Amino acid sequence: MPQYWTKRSSVLMTECIFELPNFTVQATRPQILLLQAMLQSWTHSLGDGSFPGVNEALLSHVYTTPGVKSPSPPPPPPPTLEASVQNVELKFCSRATGTCVGGTVGSC
Repeated sequence: MPQYWTKRSSVLMTECIFELPNFTVQATRPQILLLQAMLQSWTHSLGDGSFPGVNEALLSHVYTTPGVKSPSPPPPPPPTLEASVQNVELKFCSRATGTCVGGTVGSC
């Protein structure tokens, strides 16, 4: 009976809790540049309304062609960027008297 909730300010009308214990992303420089090019193709258009393409050399660094043998000896693995976020907690609650939003992040 939500019509009676506004008369009791201590009763929660809405409550949402989001918890993320651990989130990690690993990417090489070519992968990050490819992601940047993809995002720019979605958000930036050229003067004639077309969108910029993705550099073929960048694609060849990220993806290997099936059936093509790698050089011998194989090149060393590229450096990898790792981003990690841990212990994220977000809380939203709504009462008749107000709305509250809060959160914490354990580490980045």
